[in-house]
Amino acid sequence: MRAHDRKWGHLAEFEYYAHAPDDALARYLRVTPSTVRAWRSGKRPLPWWVPELLRLRQWECDDRMRRMGYVRMGVTKPGQDACKVYTLSTEVRRARALAQATHESIVADDWGVKLA
Repeated sequence: MRAHDRKWGHLAEFEYYAHAPDDALARYLRVTPSTVRAWRSGKRPLPWWVPELLRLRQWECDDRMRRMGYVRMGVTKPGQDACKVYTLSTEVRRARALAQATHESIVADDWGVKLA
């Protein structure tokens, strides 16, 4: 985390991490939508904690997805909408395929069926 003696945040950093409509972003940050619009337009200065909070949220989301076996491929922005693209890592794909094959053979043995 950066030093807190910096009073104002950087608008480009805010835009980098703010992948949400103004209403949803305002609800998450607990401010009014007009405040978010004023930050984006430059009418009001951006507090230092806003980009830091959004950066931390992004890091936590990436960490959670990594723990589940997904890796982030990128962020796409068609128009104003943004979405994060995640895919399973190759290790997780192999492990799931092995587990599925093992499960199928166990189920087949339980029913007395031999798989070819």
